[in-house]
Amino acid sequence: MYRRGDIYKTKPGRTYFFIAHPGNPEGSKFLQAIETYCNALINTNGGMLVFGVDKERVVGFELSRSEEDLFKLSFDGAIKSMRPTIHPHQYRLDVIYLDNFRRALFEIRIAAGELEEIYENAMRKMFIVKEKQLYGPLVPCEITQVVLAKYKAELASLIIENNQITITAPPPQEQHDEKSKESVPTCPAKKSRSAPITWP
Repeated sequence: MYRRGDIYKTKPGRTYFFIAHPGNPEGSKFLQAIETYCNALINTNGGMLVFGVDKERVVGFELSRSEEDLFKLSFDGAIKSMRPTIHPHQYRLDVIYLDNFRRALFEIRIAAGELEEIYENAMRKMFIVKEKQLYGPLVPCEITQVVLAKYKAELASLIIENNQITITAPPPQEQHDEKSKESVPTCPAKKSRSAPITWP
């Protein structure tokens, strides 16, 4: 459990964005943060948006149970307004109360989106994470570069996946039997985002 003034614990290799206070549940500050930072994270390699942390130190903010419900509704609405659809398993909002239970922080986890998709927010704008910084909204020529980067990443993952498929031939038989011939089933290669996308 965190106390006010503690250092927020981060994991190496994961992208974090910190905002000290979310503002009002239905206010523009909270919704704008979701529509920009969460959109950037799902368009890149995923990560976390944390409210209640300032310069990696936990400060928290006052939160009542009714406000908690309103924040969750606003968050769900902002995420569901993005296109294409973001599935529930790709995002999560956790409320963490500090030791006195009067102050809290929000941890919003966003997984990387589908490799072949680019996601727009409710304003039909697109953001990405570039060198661990928020970047956007993108202009059309930058979106074209992102599409090309995703295509190259998808192509590379397919090549790697196909190179890992090995077909074992049956042992040779002395007598050739036509009825014993069986076709080896092939499975389409799955897209993978094991390696981070490098933006142009």
